[in-house]
Amino acid sequence: MAIQQMFLGAGGGGGGKSIDELFNTHLFTGNDTPGNARTTGIDLTGSASDEGGLVWFKPRVDYSSHSLYDTERGAAKYLMSNTGNGEYDVVPNYGSNHGLTSFNNNGFTVGTNVNGENGSLNIVAWTFRRYPEFFDIVKWNGSTDNASKTINHNLGTNPGMIIIKNYSTTGSTDWYTYHSALDTPNQNYIRLEQTAAAATPQGQNIWNATSTSFQAAEYLAAAQANNSYVAYLFAEDTDYIKCGEYDSNYAVGATPQTVDLGWEPQFVMIKHVGPTTYSNSGWYMFDNERVNSYPSRLYANTTGGEPSTTYIDITSTGFTVDPAMTGWAGINYPSGDKHIYMAIRKPD
Repeated sequence: MAIQQMFLGAGGGGGGKSIDELFNTHLFTGNDTPGNARTTGIDLTGSASDEGGLVWFKPRVDYSSHSLYDTERGAAKYLMSNTGNGEYDVVPNYGSNHGLTSFNNNGFTVGTNVNGENGSLNIVAWTFRRYPEFFDIVKWNGSTDNASKTINHNLGTNPGMIIIKNYSTTGSTDWYTYHSALDTPNQNYIRLEQTAAAATPQGQNIWNATSTSFQAAEYLAAAQANNSYVAYLFAEDTDYIKCGEYDSNYAVGATPQTVDLGWEPQFVMIKHVGPTTYSNSGWYMFDNERVNSYPSRLYANTTGGEPSTTYIDITSTGFTVDPAMTGWAGINYPSGDKHIYMAIRKPD
């Protein structure tokens, strides 16, 4: 166990930062005016290895894309998790008063919209601060010969999930994703923007993920000359966050599937990874702020909004996936198939 984690108290406090200093779910309505400062309690300023972070927006209605802004690429530049498009620079197209205009010491400021289409819509913003044993962001440029290269990170522990994106391309490229619960994870991958199951192990070490580095693999075109890349890294298993898996148990009248984290989560992301190919298996995103009896679902890979169906129930020690719930199919089907998750702890 890392020294830092030994001193962490309940909820990730003690000698380190508490989880409410590192993650926040913020709900707001765009007001079509510039200078709209949003207070989340997360300090996104500074350039040290444990400063800055990611703000991930999604309008809560259909037909509006996700937009991901991070401090490594800078304000007013976003990526969309539901497409393979490269980085979109807001300023040349909409002006300096649009998009996320600044990262602040207690939140962020947005202009008249966050991605060019949602000035007055209800929006959710998830903020992830860079911090050891929780989350990191790194960016790099490709190799002159397109060869694989080693990328250092500052998690200080093994990553549970790594999401990489070529952000400089004018075409479409995949959001290649590593997850430690995939079969032979260093030889495997899944795509964030797709519903497809995980690939089969590729017979070669693609990721070489460790507590200090990972590989930007030529096999994934992650080191192409004259291209730029960004990676979002989530720790595998600490007092703040946990990445794991469960097998579905679909059957009429089956006992609810229970995932024991050892603590109550405030954010859960789930993806069916196979081996069965199942078309209704997006990247489900839940949090404890968007709740209508049960947590509401958004998909990371589509523009879809929040449905009235229910999927999971959050408990004091984890979450349950209940076949009796109306929206269970993509997260508890087919029976025996694997589902991966990433969960973030709720403050105590």
